[in-house]
Amino acid sequence: MSDPSVENLSIGDILDPPPLVHPHDVTAERNLLSALMSGASYDIIFDVATVLNADDFYVQSHRPIYLSILNVAKRSELPDLVTVCSELESSGKLQSAGGRIAVSQLVDEMCVPTQAMSYARIIMEQAGKRSAIENIHRVHGMILREGREPQEAIQWLANSTVRRTPEVVPADRLPIPFESIPDSPREDIPWVWGGFMALGRVTMLAGAPKAGKSTLMGYYVKHHVRREDFLGLGTSGCQVIWWAGDEHWDDVKARLKRLGVSSGGWIIPRMHNNAAQELKYIEGHIRSKGAGLLIADSASQIMDIESENDSRQVTAAMTRIRNLAREHHVAVLLVHHMRKNTEADEMAIRGSSALLAEVDNAILFRPYGTLNRRMITRIGRYQEVGPRTMYADLTDHGYELAPSTT
Repeated sequence: MSDPSVENLSIGDILDPPPLVHPHDVTAERNLLSALMSGASYDIIFDVATVLNADDFYVQSHRPIYLSILNVAKRSELPDLVTVCSELESSGKLQSAGGRIAVSQLVDEMCVPTQAMSYARIIMEQAGKRSAIENIHRVHGMILREGREPQEAIQWLANSTVRRTPEVVPADRLPIPFESIPDSPREDIPWVWGGFMALGRVTMLAGAPKAGKSTLMGYYVKHHVRREDFLGLGTSGCQVIWWAGDEHWDDVKARLKRLGVSSGGWIIPRMHNNAAQELKYIEGHIRSKGAGLLIADSASQIMDIESENDSRQVTAAMTRIRNLAREHHVAVLLVHHMRKNTEADEMAIRGSSALLAEVDNAILFRPYGTLNRRMITRIGRYQEVGPRTMYADLTDHGYELAPSTT
């Protein structure tokens, strides 16, 4: 798009240009860089990157710092003092950025990431003013030295002045040419529980009310934090956050205590009635605690929508949850309910069919045969990995694999 500062030039501006000054706001520049290195999410960083160029910074040393922040984010890493200084050093720009001390001083200011776009707009406004003044002087010279008509010069400059908006894409989302596919190594899926849950993916555990879903997860966590196989499948042992949206957190604590779980994660209660605020709250815990698995009990509470049968509402809510999983490289397990009387129905998850469409894996957890036996069926993208159906018996020692049943 054309620069609005050019479009608003008048004949008077051209014939009697203002002094060549350089409007700027150093505080806004410092605050923005600090905010981007103080736990800003990828969404915030990429939103800023779509409107702000490095050249928009007035302070020369701020430009390589900003570019390094974007390069770190492209690798799906969160920018901080260590990662940004490492990037500056690798690119040979650390000294031109003022050295490690200058970057450290920016980080120490600890500006609020949510204000990043406000700072970016201030920087853009100041850059626009500088551009307008420079454009006036440029057009003034064109008219006096080249003898062009004022209106012609304005139109020429308006057509030629287009703001560049850099497109910043994480490294794992860059376009992949078909030609490179045969030579590309197959990426190993970072399983948290083999075949069922993986980092950066969303899994839904659906079962009838009171069927024992929370108990199953309790026993899973017991094995997971010890890096022990659960139902014959490997676990990763990553840090766990159990979000208690339905069940009282004291009940979750009592269950895990009874199972002997005493380390490896946290229980956090619901804090906000607004779903977006609650996800930000959860996101903060994931980031600060380095968690790799989020158990959200329940899906309906974390989605917080008016109707689970409305596909548009479901899709919007699940997109937010999937983005959290992708951006923070965390496995998300949503505990949900099945519809009644659906023992033989794989499309049995309560609510819109969009729920099943929006998750990477679904685990259907049903009573089977004897009182304590459960059938566990997996539906999803990774059918070639692990069993599709298995049976588990609840014993005095927890859930154990039962013989396959035809």
